[in-house]
Amino acid sequence: MNSSDRREAVMALYEMFPSFRKAVMGTFNKKVFDLTRIQLIMMMTLYYNGSVSMGTLAKLVDTSNEQITRAAGKLTEKGYVTREQDKNNKRIVNISLSEEARSIIAEAEKEFLDNLQNRFDNISDSDMIKLKESAEFISELLNRASDEE
Repeated sequence: MNSSDRREAVMALYEMFPSFRKAVMGTFNKKVFDLTRIQLIMMMTLYYNGSVSMGTLAKLVDTSNEQITRAAGKLTEKGYVTREQDKNNKRIVNISLSEEARSIIAEAEKEFLDNLQNRFDNISDSDMIKLKESAEFISELLNRASDEE
């Protein structure tokens, strides 16, 4: 495969993003939980990654430490996250979801998956199998590409 073909392959993935974002984000009603987009992303990241440092969370969410700190403050006020100084390094603050937030995210995830699944009701079983296999393959490739950074 030449570099032009490789670029086209990456471009096809890039062009998929708007449709994917609309399908995914359109199924989650942030207003019900009074969350901003960054707060939602933070909570989902913490849900799947557990307790992490604020710096690590900023990297996982791909935003600045300042934005994470502001959003974490609001989430702390709502009782959705807890902050705790690292026992070994007092300069590091670890953040995790509260039990209330875990149940909110679990409920939202169920609703989200139900809504998203409904969007695919008119897709054939064979195409859904291809979607699953393709999504798993793309996820694995993206993880490998991220590991190389």
